Amino acid sequence: MTNAAIAPAGATPFPRTLAQRDRERLARYREFLDYYEGRRGAAPSGPRERALSFNYARAFVEKGASYLMTPHRPGVAAADGGNTAEAEQALLELWEANDLERLDLESEFDTATLGDGAFKVSWDEHEQRVVVTAPDVQGLHVWWLGDDVRRVRRVAARYETPSEDAEARTGRLPRGPGGRTPERVTLTEVWTAERFELWVEDEPVEARANPYGVALRLELDPLLRKVARKRLIRSAAMRRRDRLMLRVLAHHTGQRFEGVRTEIAWTPIFSGDETGLLEAA
Repeated sequence: MTNAAIAPAGATPFPRTLAQRDRERLARYREFLDYYEGRRGAAPSGPRERALSFNYARAFVEKGASYLMTPHRPGVAAADGGNTAEAEQALLELWEANDLERLDLESEFDTATLGDGAFKVSWDEHEQRVVVTAPDVQGLHVWWLGDDVRRVRRVAARYETPSEDAEARTGRLPRGPGGRTPERVTLTEVWTAERFELWVEDEPVEARANPYGVALRLELDPLLRKVARKRLIRSAAMRRRDRLMLRVLAHHTGQRFEGVRTEIAWTPIFSGDETGLLEAA
């Protein structure tokens, strides 16, 4: 671990600058989440009136996600004579270790509700393995290269964690006002293709080279689409996620997975689906 450089005197700590970013997007998330949770409509105007809500949004999202995320598995095809068997076995083991079918279903609920979703692929130094998570997009901020949303130049991820977990990760026990240790603290990860930084609240605690490039892949998608269209989008995200998993695994273990192309195989929603449209997504 390398201590981060101290910010120049008078400079605003980087995590504080995020409070001014993406206000419209974050407000939209809150609106969508309120609608999903049934928090909508005017409050009763009199003591004898009662509010009655029918939460069709939650039922629609959960039913649609369940249809969309039928059992699926990773696959590998030869691109330039690569060893497909080794790469596919590695992916199958990574999917099982990270319980990715469950993660995909849970993240689909969030993506369908908020409209955006993300995967994060990283290396766990303690367990010596590839770890895949689905960060809460309400804590994500993205900087693009120009107007090309496919090219990310920087990603910041903010999330809360218990103080003891922050201490285990950084080797420092966070202190609040008066020197007391708060129950929870906010961590901010900042990623570029070359650099990784970690902040605990407003204090930089770690800075080092990024060992495997930008580790966050984002998939932005409108709320409601047909299942076939959604599977095309999700398959593209999962293929990129799987390629990144193989790249991180190769970097840390020395295994080689050149010359292969990742694929996703879906089971049909209905046993009588004769069109092949959904399986081919």
